[in-house]
Amino acid sequence: MNISRGTIIYVSVLMVCFMIFAGIYYFFLQRQLAQYKKDEELKNLYETALKDLEQTFSRTDPEILIREWRAQVIPWEEALNERSKFFNLSNWGEHETPPKEGVILKFWYEEQAQKMIKELYEKVGEKMGRYDLFPPDIRRSLGIPTLEEISRQDVTEDVVNTALAKLAFGIKMCEFLLDSKVLSLDDIVYWPPIKQAPQFERLLSFHIFGIRCSMTMKDFVNFVEEKLKLADRFFAVNCLRIQYPYIGYNTEPILQVEMLISQANYNPPKEVGIDLKAQYQAQIGVGTGMGRSGVSTTPTEQVSFWGKAWKWFKRYILYTN
Repeated sequence: MNISRGTIIYVSVLMVCFMIFAGIYYFFLQRQLAQYKKDEELKNLYETALKDLEQTFSRTDPEILIREWRAQVIPWEEALNERSKFFNLSNWGEHETPPKEGVILKFWYEEQAQKMIKELYEKVGEKMGRYDLFPPDIRRSLGIPTLEEISRQDVTEDVVNTALAKLAFGIKMCEFLLDSKVLSLDDIVYWPPIKQAPQFERLLSFHIFGIRCSMTMKDFVNFVEEKLKLADRFFAVNCLRIQYPYIGYNTEPILQVEMLISQANYNPPKEVGIDLKAQYQAQIGVGTGMGRSGVSTTPTEQVSFWGKAWKWFKRYILYTN
């Protein structure tokens, strides 16, 4: 069967047209459609965000909303700053800081710690008259590292200041109890602070002491009602257990008290700016170089359609580069 010349030309022209169409689709239309799809996703995302904002703010003029919001924020900040003064630790953590030079930090630290503890026990002797009514090793009770323990780590100014601040804080609590007329302090434990408690919007951190002591009923009531409730800063008794085993004695009741006392310190909120446009764009990879799948979408060098078609024709038809 002979194929006419016209048929060959017709088939050749048809194949060339098909290849041209395939090339146009592969090199141009396919990428355009992908870009249109991405633009459509971005459009839908912005429309969803706009609807959410309209529902949340009832189509209010943004300038009016911002003006009203600022008018409310400033008094709120002033009230927050005023009330935050109540949540402080006073000077309980103050201590001497190490010299910048001329001392070996670990030995200087031990000297200061021993000095602070000695002054505390002198006050114990004045208030109680006996040392056996007070914890024999207050340093261990408060969890303050000894010279041997602190020597096992890299002793820096921060390490020394942290340990001395903790010791000073514990000593102030002991003095606070001595001034409240405890008859004996059997044990005291300084718990690790709760920093930025989430139930208080991370605005407060809590410092808690576990205490076991003996007090008369009258002094205990005065301690709770006057020393804690009427203090110029925040104190709270989180847990309380009272025992009075000598109920048959004809003397003033001496209570055995176990309690957790906490103090709160205010943490100023950090200002965080939010760029909503950048946040929405980041979700679909616009302007960040990354798409939803995590694949880079950074634009590459643009090549014209005819350049791509000629390159394809050389590679697959002429078999050259």
